[in-house]
Amino acid sequence: MLLRVRAAGEGFRNSLFYLPSLFVLASVALWRGMLSLDTAVDRERLPDLVRFSEETAGPLLATIAGATITVAGIVFSVTVVAVQLASSQFSPRVLRGFLRDRFQQVVMGLLVGTFTYAMLTLGSSAPPVPDLTVAMAVLLALIALLAILGSIDHTARNMVVGEIVRRISDETLETVRRELPLAHPGRGTGGDDGSERSAGPPGPPAVVVAAPWTGWVQQVDGGGILRALPAGASARMEVRVGRFTVAGTPLVSVWPPTGGSGEELDADHLREVVDDSFAIGRSRTMQQDVGFGLRQLADIALRALSPAINDPTTACEVVVHLGAVLREVLRRQPVARVLRDDQGRCLVRPHEVDPDGYVERSFGQIRLCARDHPAVHVAMLETLAMLRDDLGSAGLEARVEILRRQAALVVEEARHSTALDHEHERIRCLAASWPESDGHGGGT
Repeated sequence: MLLRVRAAGEGFRNSLFYLPSLFVLASVALWRGMLSLDTAVDRERLPDLVRFSEETAGPLLATIAGATITVAGIVFSVTVVAVQLASSQFSPRVLRGFLRDRFQQVVMGLLVGTFTYAMLTLGSSAPPVPDLTVAMAVLLALIALLAILGSIDHTARNMVVGEIVRRISDETLETVRRELPLAHPGRGTGGDDGSERSAGPPGPPAVVVAAPWTGWVQQVDGGGILRALPAGASARMEVRVGRFTVAGTPLVSVWPPTGGSGEELDADHLREVVDDSFAIGRSRTMQQDVGFGLRQLADIALRALSPAINDPTTACEVVVHLGAVLREVLRRQPVARVLRDDQGRCLVRPHEVDPDGYVERSFGQIRLCARDHPAVHVAMLETLAMLRDDLGSAGLEARVEILRRQAALVVEEARHSTALDHEHERIRCLAASWPESDGHGGGT
């Protein structure tokens, strides 16, 4: 339950409703505070700048309220147009970045908060006029005006492809650093010791917990599932974060304890724990899903390489950002495929993505769609070479084989290109910088 609450809270915080609603509540509190301050201050001692007559206070507040709610509608319309343009130009999956934009949420909050404050003050502006309360409404209107100008500039900057790619890259890097522990030099590519990748114990499972509803797996608490098992029991996760699951299909399969522990499986308790350990929502998120960030970046490159856009420069820019993310991914351990504890409990997660999978998710489709764009192949080979050298300097040579295989695929794809011979020369030079495998590369 706690996991689902956190997932719902994250979705609410990323919505256009979250910050504006807080601003409305804050405006009500500010209005009450300013009225109390007005009753405590002698009106005759206030400067003329903050003293208002009955004839001016009402129309002024009405103007502020009408203007702010009108502009709020315009800002919302501009945001919707920007979202539509981003969806058609880049990828529908980048829309979440526009909707969760904190600056735009603050601007909307200032506008609706100022409207709420002006309306409340308008209802309390009967004689004597609350001068300080009205003056605060004017100050809020001026702040909202500056925020509108900032919103126009911010929206224009956010439509630049480099800014969109940078924002997605930064968010993906944050997820990587939060979810994946640092790797140690000399170890293999797997998140476990490499010897345990079985699909689960032999025989049919005793309990199969099905998905309660259809949606994307946003978060999973593997440790919670492991702790819920009886001593000596085993379980297998049938899905991973980032997968789409259908109601009624298996989430977790559980086998009874081995070794004569005598502890029985409590099917109802297991179903309750598994339900609480999975957050399933209507869309993918970046809370635990590193692959979703790579998917968004790759989608932008694919759209740029489409015949309708034909913008290989953007694809090259995406490739270098993918290299920055992969550098962090390859320096870290992937999610362990097998979890064990000292009570003999075992949780197998055979579907977790390994480093080879992350590299393929980043470059696989781009490699295919860039067949007639040798500049993109060059960017990919240069990025892979940078990653190779970086892993070598970090003492993680075992993972270089992953990059070598991807570089070979890029070179092979480039051979089928219709580009001219001199355009292939750079690719041939980069391919020559990759020595043959020495047999010590880490497998997947």
